Amino acid sequence: MINQILKKHFKTLPAHVEISCGIKDNIADIVIGRSSGKSFVVVSDDNTHKILGEKIVKSLSAYKTGSIVLKPSIADERSVEKVRSRIQEYDTVIAVGSGTINDICKYASFCEKKPYMVFGTAPSMNGYSSANASISVNGHKKTLKAHLPAAIFLDIDILAAAPKRLILSGLGDSVCRPTAQADWLLSHLLLNTEYNTSPFEMLRPFEKDLFENSGELLKGNKEIIELLAQTLVLSGFGMYMCGGSYPASQGEHMIAHTMEMVYKGLPHSFHGEQIAVTTLAMSRIIEEKLQSTPIISQNYDEKAITDFFGKEISEQCLAEYKEKLLSPEKPDKINNDIATKWEEVCGKISEIFIGYDPIYKTLKNASAPVSCHDIGWKESEFKKAVSYAKYSRNRFTFLDL
Repeated sequence: MINQILKKHFKTLPAHVEISCGIKDNIADIVIGRSSGKSFVVVSDDNTHKILGEKIVKSLSAYKTGSIVLKPSIADERSVEKVRSRIQEYDTVIAVGSGTINDICKYASFCEKKPYMVFGTAPSMNGYSSANASISVNGHKKTLKAHLPAAIFLDIDILAAAPKRLILSGLGDSVCRPTAQADWLLSHLLLNTEYNTSPFEMLRPFEKDLFENSGELLKGNKEIIELLAQTLVLSGFGMYMCGGSYPASQGEHMIAHTMEMVYKGLPHSFHGEQIAVTTLAMSRIIEEKLQSTPIISQNYDEKAITDFFGKEISEQCLAEYKEKLLSPEKPDKINNDIATKWEEVCGKISEIFIGYDPIYKTLKNASAPVSCHDIGWKESEFKKAVSYAKYSRNRFTFLDL
């Protein structure tokens, strides 16, 4: 079904996708069928090598096949350079893992101009089908241009056996569709920025069933695991279609990124767990704004922003914010539009927004995080991050109202 949806929205398939049971039992045929090369290098970490990487290496023993097991696996420039140096003699890179391994292989293969395919081991994020890689450079996480995999293989049997927190992380990365779409549509209606409904049309066949049956995820229900995997893959393709993360990353992600930028040494939590929490916070904000008549102000406290973010980060944040909102005519125009057509704007956004309660129920039924305390964040720090997140990126959202 997923390839049919992609064919409807893309002139040519951006990548081949297989999401089904039993993929692990037919590895050689599916790899050879999707590769023009005759040599392969399998990249995994300790865990994913045991889960699937070792089996892939053995399945391709008739061909020149290498194996790289990263210890530890960290998506940083050092890991990328290590992989780059060891994949040069092979035609095709095969990533075996989820977020970290996929990002490393995606970027390393892009730099070496080699195709790569990915065997996902957890339904934990939407990056399998994204053309960007999240890599730490000099200690700072950056989103770097990369390329799509030639093929994405997700074996539902393996996904269903993934660690529970990774499955819930994938759910968290999926529930932000309502807030991300509401923010993006708001920007379009008030600032006339570009907006595309196709990414959300691709998700529509899956979202309702996934949200209503989220409690089945940790029971190993393979139909619901498949729904989650399809949702995540299509979300990634939606970003690729739009040339940016607009349909999947708005105010909720800005809050999470602000927490990570400002507060060092936070307890470990997966990205999707953070997004579950920040999506609920964002949905509250959107509901409140839709029920009021907000006003945009040009006033901002540069010293307070500098004190919060620190000198280096605040300079970048202020530059982003000024470009976004602080030209003399922008606030006046936005306030005029709010005064004259806010009811119309609210009506259009309400058509695509499902609100706090359904999102909370979706997460709660799956025993996913629903508050900052659930992921070890201090409430006082979280509230500050919510109030300052609007300065973190040149993206107009309900945080700006």
